[in-house]
Amino acid sequence: MRELRDRDKAAFSWLAKRLAANWSRSYFGTQSKCDVLLNNMCECFNAVILGARGLPILDMLETVRLILMKRIHVWRDQMKKYSREICLAIQKFLENLMKKSNDFIVHWNGDAKFEAEDSYGDRLNVNLRMRTCSCRRWQLNGIPCAHAIAAIFYMGEEPEAYVDECYHKETYLRIYSHLMTTLDGSNSWPDSEMPPMLPLEHEKLPGRLKKNNRRKQPDEINLGGKKVVDTAKGTQQSVAKLASERTVELTAIAINESEPATHARKKLEVRRNWMASQSSVASCYPK
Repeated sequence: MRELRDRDKAAFSWLAKRLAANWSRSYFGTQSKCDVLLNNMCECFNAVILGARGLPILDMLETVRLILMKRIHVWRDQMKKYSREICLAIQKFLENLMKKSNDFIVHWNGDAKFEAEDSYGDRLNVNLRMRTCSCRRWQLNGIPCAHAIAAIFYMGEEPEAYVDECYHKETYLRIYSHLMTTLDGSNSWPDSEMPPMLPLEHEKLPGRLKKNNRRKQPDEINLGGKKVVDTAKGTQQSVAKLASERTVELTAIAINESEPATHARKKLEVRRNWMASQSSVASCYPK
C-alpha cells in the first residue's frame, strides 16, 4: 500500500475506503479454500447461459434447467473414468509447484516444523502437522505451496497426501451424485391462478435517442452511406480511396525526367480534371 500511495494517491484513497477482505488476499479467510480475486466463475456461467438470456423468463429458466441437468451427469461420468486421486486441474497445478520446490533448501527442527530457505537467504516457516506456511497460500487454497512441498519431499512423502479433500475425486463424485429430476412440457403444467408474468414497463431515459444505424462491413468506409463496387477487382471500395490511389498513380506518370516541367504540370492538371468528373463511378478509371 505504501508503494501504491507513492505511485497513485487517487487509487490509494479509493482502495482505502473499501473493506480489505474484499480485495486483498492477506485478509481472506481460510475456511473456503479459495484465493480467487477475479469474477471468472461468473463470466463462465454467463457464457454458458448466453443463448438463454434473451428468451422469455419461463423459457430462459427451462433452458438453464436443461443445461444444468445434462452438465451434472456428463461431468460425473467423465470423472468416473479419471484414474488419479486428485482432480486433473489441481494435479497439473501441483506438478508445477513441485518443480518450483527445487529452489528451496529445507531445515528441519526434528518435529513437524521446517524452514524453507531460497537462494537469496529468505526463509519461510512451514508446519506439516497444522498444514500451514507463513506465505499463507497453503491455508488459502488448500494446496501445498512450493515451500511446503520442499518440506514434504524432505520427509520422503507425497504432496498429494496433503492436498485438501475438497480437490479429491471422491469429493467431486459426491457433489455430482445429486441428479436433477425430469419434468413434463409446459402443456402439462397445471393452470395457475396467479396473473401472467409481464415484461417490465419501459422507462424513457433522459437524453437524445441513439440512431440505430446498420453495422458497416470492414471493407466499407463512411461516405455518407454510399459505397461503390469496383467491378475490375470484385470488391467494395470507397470512391475516396480509389481517387486517392489514382492521384498517386497519375502523379508518377505525369512528372518524370523525360518531360519538361510545364508540360508535365499541364498534363497532370488535365488528368486531374478528368478524374474529378469521373469520380462518381470507380470502375471507369483506366488502367
